Amino acid sequence: MNKKLVDEYLPLAVEALTDPSVQIAENGKVSSAFRGKISSFGAAVSAGSLLSAVALFSAQNGASVDLSKLMAAINFMLKKKIPMQTKDRLFDTVRNCPSKRFMKEQVLSCAAALKLAMNLFDLGNGENEEGQTSDEKPMNTEEGTA
Repeated sequence: MNKKLVDEYLPLAVEALTDPSVQIAENGKVSSAFRGKISSFGAAVSAGSLLSAVALFSAQNGASVDLSKLMAAINFMLKKKIPMQTKDRLFDTVRNCPSKRFMKEQVLSCAAALKLAMNLFDLGNGENEEGQTSDEKPMNTEEGTA
C-alpha cells in the first residue's frame, strides 16, 4: 500500500461510497460490517493472491453485507484513475492487467482509502452513544417504560 496513492484515492473513495451504482452509503450511513469486510479483503490479498481475493469477494457467500459492492467500489475508483486498464468487473480488471504488482498496489490503496472514507459516514448499524439501536426507544427511568 502506498500512502501517496491512498491520499489520491481518498476523494474517489468518498465518491464511490455515495455513487448509486455502488450503493454502500445510504442516507449518510455505512454499515459497520463493510468496514470489517474491507479489512478482511486486505488480509486475503496478503495471505493469498489478488485475483483469488477478488474472486472470493465478488460473491455474497453468506456474508452479512454484499461483498460485491466493495469490489464494485474499488473498480469504480480504478475507472476514474486509470480508465484505459479498467474493465466492467474488478476480476476482469485484475486478470487482464499486464503488471500484477502495479494492480495489487492500486487495489490495496483503493481498499485502504475506502476504509478511511467510511469514517466520514455514520455507522449504519444504528447504534447511538447509549448502545441502543435506532429502532429501540430509550427507556423512561422514572416510569420504567419505553
